[in-house]
Amino acid sequence: MNWKTVISEIKAGLGITQAQIAKRIGISQISVSDLETGRTKDPRYATGVALMNLHRKAARKLTAQEPTHG
Repeated sequence: MNWKTVISEIKAGLGITQAQIAKRIGISQISVSDLETGRTKDPRYATGVALMNLHRKAARKLTAQEPTHG
């Protein structure tokens, strides 16, 4: 899993910071930073699940904002 991409897309999609991500999923901002920079490659299972849930939420928000062509 490329956590840098996941976290970057969460930040872009939801317009939130590393600190806000950390607060939402119950870890430290430093842990989010370590994942985003690649310093940590394998988060705890619960952290990975929480990040993927936020990522899905961000993706849905971005998809809803896309203009429709017709």
